[in-house]
Amino acid sequence: MTTSKNGRKALLALLVAPLALGLAGWGQASATTGTGTASGGSEAPAATDGSASAGTSAEGAIPEAQQLLDALLVRPTQLQTTEPVGAPVPTGKTIDWIVCGVPECTALTKPLTEAAAALGWTVNPIDGGLTPETVLAAWQLAAQNKPDAVIATGFPSVMYADPLAQLHADGIPVVLGYVTEDANPDAGIIAVIAGGGNTFQDQGKYEADFVLGRAGENANTLFLGGSTFPGIDAVIEGYQAEYSRLCADCEFDSLDIAADTIGTTLPTNVVAYLTSHPDVNHIVLGIGSMVLGLPDALKTAGLDDVKIIGTAPSATTAQMVADGDIEGLIMLQQGDSMWQMIDALARHFAGVDVAPSMLPSPAWAVTQDNVDQLTGDPFVLIEDYQAQYKALWGVS
Repeated sequence: MTTSKNGRKALLALLVAPLALGLAGWGQASATTGTGTASGGSEAPAATDGSASAGTSAEGAIPEAQQLLDALLVRPTQLQTTEPVGAPVPTGKTIDWIVCGVPECTALTKPLTEAAAALGWTVNPIDGGLTPETVLAAWQLAAQNKPDAVIATGFPSVMYADPLAQLHADGIPVVLGYVTEDANPDAGIIAVIAGGGNTFQDQGKYEADFVLGRAGENANTLFLGGSTFPGIDAVIEGYQAEYSRLCADCEFDSLDIAADTIGTTLPTNVVAYLTSHPDVNHIVLGIGSMVLGLPDALKTAGLDDVKIIGTAPSATTAQMVADGDIEGLIMLQQGDSMWQMIDALARHFAGVDVAPSMLPSPAWAVTQDNVDQLTGDPFVLIEDYQAQYKALWGVS
């Protein structure tokens, strides 16, 4: 598939999907729809007419789903790892931080800098922009700088293979975040945080637990996916696996959303689908930014009884939850994930196993009842994460 320059910008920006609520589309294009086929190509039941409703009747309740949702509604208080580094962490390190060209990435500089400072380290931000050319140039600069380590989010390593190889040859470790690939020490990628492994499948699983915990056997889901978005195939896979496990007869369908329809024609396309599939009662977002303009479009079309489930709270979506425009948001670590990246480097430089740093994030379902508990800028999952990480590192 040939991608235009504007399309590539949209795609690259949305690689940081868990943080990308504020992104709108670039350019004009219509969504490609799929009836009964998830973006990864696996067959799913097509949405059909029926008597599904948005509420859960006593007969239709799914006890296991309700229990899983009850657990999700409790804000986690403990980091995913409790294993101390257990060895001295050297000070004086310089970390090159490659920052993607959207505000959601820039906002991560503050927590990353604070985490590094706790260990006596310095962070050097490098503007990564949003095009393949600017991303590659940023990595080339990092390789020339010869820092003690490199941290980056959102961009897959295939985009900067040569400078990554140079960094590895120079013995400079790399930590990536919010990418679909796994850690690869043989290529110098010592850890992948908030990505890789089952992170994206887990997001889908939690979204399914939320929907079925609320709607029970009446659930009828439209999943907004997209074959152009890295990671969404895995989210859909996780959603479908959990959804069918808990409710084999619950209806499911997905739409393949083009990147440049977000913030433009996506709401119109979704309304058109719902008009011909009136029994859909839940819309699940593969990427948080897909919500842009959607609640207003549903209200205008008289479809405001359809519930929206999203991910990665931002100031905008948190307000939507408070206003009742979004039913719920599944939250994994966000601002605190930058401390998790520094934790991986702390363990590496201390000469111990970095695996405890890569344990999966706890999850929290943010609803109208608990949205006022959100804290941090950007939002963080674990309220006292700083003190907990410092305790693991043996610093005050």
